[in-house]
Amino acid sequence: MTPQAQVGSVTGIAGATGGLGGFVPPLVMGAIWREVLVRDT
Repeated sequence: MTPQAQVGSVTGIAGATGGLGGFVPPLVMGAIWREVLVRDT
């Protein structure tokens, strides 16, 4: 069996990565779209 502390830390890292993956890309896409729209007008 795997040590419980190791499983918990891996689960925490995976969860944090998933949370950032859902938060950061929309911010980046919004910044890109803003630059594109500002340059076009």
